[in-house]
Amino acid sequence: MKKIGLLISDVFRKFELGKYQQRNEILSCWNEIVGTELAGLTIPVGCDRSVILVKILHPAAGMEIRLRKEEILSNLNKVSGEELFTDIKAVMPGKSGRQRSIDRTRRTKH
Repeated sequence: MKKIGLLISDVFRKFELGKYQQRNEILSCWNEIVGTELAGLTIPVGCDRSVILVKILHPAAGMEIRLRKEEILSNLNKVSGEELFTDIKAVMPGKSGRQRSIDRTRRTKH
């Protein structure tokens, strides 16, 4: 039978809870990373593993996020000291109040 400490550390490792907490702490620096102007039009709402979910309040902010994606990811990872973030997914509230993705990645048919 495993000790409770070993069970807890297994759970942390399995669900990456330590990384989850690190990612949320790093996202608290969003304003400093993207600048006050872009931060005023975006809200990081969380992470889906290593993908940052960002609520976009204006379409121009979505365009800027896409244009500066590599720079933003690089700066966030630099602050963390490791590669915690691999992508940014921008979402914009729709007319119904539901959010829709504004990631315009082209998909090719095989």
